Amino acid sequence: MKSGKRVLSILIVSLLLIISVGLVSAALKDWFGFGNKDKNLEGELPAAFNIGIQMTNQAPTITSWTIPTGSPNGDCTPTALGNFVVTVTDPDGGADLSDGVVTLKLTNTHASLGLQTRTAVSCAAGTPVGNTLAFTCSGISMNYWDDGGVGDPWTVTVTATDGTNAATNSPKTSVAVGDANYPHFVYTSLIQAQVKDANDADYVSGDDTISWLNIQTTSADVVANGPPNPTYLTVRTCGNGAITTTSLTGKKLDCTACSPATDICPNSFSVRAAVSPCNVGDVLNWPAAAKAIAASGLAVSTGSDITKPFYFCLEDINPVPSAPDTCLDPITVGTYDSTGNAWDITFAFILSLIKFIKFNFEFSILLSVIALRTKKRKIKKKLKTKNKLLSHKELSSLDLILKKKYNVSVKELLEEAKEKQIREEFEIKSEIKVPLNIFNKKLSPAEVLCKYLKENKKMKFSEIAKLINRDERSVWTNYNNAIKKMREKIKEDKKIDKTILVSINIFSNRKLSILESVVKYLKEKAYRNCEIAELLGKDQRNIYTIYNRAKKKLE
Repeated sequence: MKSGKRVLSILIVSLLLIISVGLVSAALKDWFGFGNKDKNLEGELPAAFNIGIQMTNQAPTITSWTIPTGSPNGDCTPTALGNFVVTVTDPDGGADLSDGVVTLKLTNTHASLGLQTRTAVSCAAGTPVGNTLAFTCSGISMNYWDDGGVGDPWTVTVTATDGTNAATNSPKTSVAVGDANYPHFVYTSLIQAQVKDANDADYVSGDDTISWLNIQTTSADVVANGPPNPTYLTVRTCGNGAITTTSLTGKKLDCTACSPATDICPNSFSVRAAVSPCNVGDVLNWPAAAKAIAASGLAVSTGSDITKPFYFCLEDINPVPSAPDTCLDPITVGTYDSTGNAWDITFAFILSLIKFIKFNFEFSILLSVIALRTKKRKIKKKLKTKNKLLSHKELSSLDLILKKKYNVSVKELLEEAKEKQIREEFEIKSEIKVPLNIFNKKLSPAEVLCKYLKENKKMKFSEIAKLINRDERSVWTNYNNAIKKMREKIKEDKKIDKTILVSINIFSNRKLSILESVVKYLKEKAYRNCEIAELLGKDQRNIYTIYNRAKKKLE
């Protein structure tokens, strides 16, 4: 009986469970619409929803750079380097670098100046290529004395920042000279020097001259006396390598106007890198060969000019040559110079680099004409001694005769002859013609005139000042301003129309400026304003104003 009740209970429970499962399944099906393709679920679930993914910015990588070449200019001015090109990659894409920042600097430890740093002014981004972008870094300037050579390179340090969250890669430093990706920068070694004579205000002109005046055939132990007195050369170093030795190659000085032809041996002269060169300087070689000058080295600059003077002495005229070749004897009266046979200054360097700088070398034997004066009548006569040989004994005898009979010495007559020569030279120079087309330059009229007379006509500042009636300091200032703007020599047109050549004398009125003098001259020659403007490279409207201003100054 009990077992039958138990079975019945189990059956009833099972039936209830089956009914419950069916009801639940039907409710779920109705809710989700499973199996009913016509069921619309809109409104049952949210219409839209957001998904957020956060990614981390990755730092760029400096993959390589290229370096320019660079060396001192050789004229004691800074050198502007070319471009450094830095290549950077970014896993986030090249566009991520476009608003980034790249910096580049060079460093080197100088023995005297300590740590030296040169920094690029800017690094401009190029166009991205995939994940890569190239930056061009520029604006680095080097001093002419900065360390150079493969043995003393400059370390390159580069940093790169991308444009997202400013993630910065660690600085990258150059590895070695010639490295494929991260090379050092090598500032090429240059051993260079410039020369000027005592008359030059700068080292640009290139017409350096050593000269002697009042030389006689028996002269000995005479320091080069000018002008100025003494005459000497100044050498300055303009490179980043030390000059160990300076040598001089002397050549024969020819007298082209002498008959018969004659010349003076270079071993008649000595040179010394200090004052008082006579009897202690290095006598030049004959035949022509470089002669090393004692104590003539120059160290590398550390920011200021390193210079050394070289003084010259006429030891003896034509001593016995040290070789079978001899200069032509005997010495006759005339002017001897090295025109077409310039002497060479040779600088021997640590790196065995050679540089030649030439200068002219001249002196005059002023015995071509001796003027005799009588004490009472003051009648001047000329004692012609052209091509006549005068020994020391003959000169002494002549001096005694002149002093006894005419109360005048050979020295006084020589000085008078020199003054006459100077007057004649000035009269010749006062006839100089100036081409008007030189004023059609980028220089001011005063600057171009001073430059033309100094470089093209080989005139001294004092001579220019006297001819154009200006202060010598103004002439010097105008010339120096001119060479800063225009280093090359003014070219003269050989086919120039002679009608546009004007006398140097038109500039002598100090009341007028150089430009006013030219305009006034041309107006008085019946030139029209438009013609003057074309000749001088000026605005036609200004010519009228300039001319009227000149007339008012002269009223």
